[in-house]
Amino acid sequence: MIIEFYGLPGSGKTTAAQKLKEVQGVEPVTITGRRELCFLSAKFALKNPKAFFLTFGLILVNSRDLKMFYYKLMNVLLYRTAKYEKALEAHMPVLLDEGLFQNVLSLFERPMTKEKLLHYARVLPKPDTLVIFHIEQNKRQKLLNARKRIPRREFGEEYRTQWERAMEENDKIFRGFISEFPLKCVFVEELDEVPDVERILNTQR
Repeated sequence: MIIEFYGLPGSGKTTAAQKLKEVQGVEPVTITGRRELCFLSAKFALKNPKAFFLTFGLILVNSRDLKMFYYKLMNVLLYRTAKYEKALEAHMPVLLDEGLFQNVLSLFERPMTKEKLLHYARVLPKPDTLVIFHIEQNKRQKLLNARKRIPRREFGEEYRTQWERAMEENDKIFRGFISEFPLKCVFVEELDEVPDVERILNTQR
């Protein structure tokens, strides 16, 4: 069973993943080296060519320079596809703390239309359950400010401001249609809330 987390930076995904592991024994999927990364992402590409190459094309279109292209290639495409493929091999519930649906936030540099986001979401292989984190902006910002590592800080503050606006718009659109999508979803709206595996298992589509 694959449990996948989705949410804006600072919405509590990492904290919930740590608690889920400690309290309920659900292990986050990790990739241990370049050989495993390359093998599993290639395996994913052979099984899901449309999702893989569409994501690759969107990375090309949405990368302003080689540094951004490499960052997205590794983090948005290779690591996430490899982790999904590894999760399929597990014989117990496993967690993708940032899975393929997180690409809705990670890929794009500007607000997208509902039609484009829906088209992309449709080609992605689905987890058994998608846990959607939606936390108030002031709470998210407080958590982000307390972090030592801010997502994409290395690309500059002006870029981060633009990217955050795009993420918030795309997140709003995504949450607007995902409840009608053929996918089992669980919603988390508090920072200290830990998704319950029994609740996830019993949630209906």
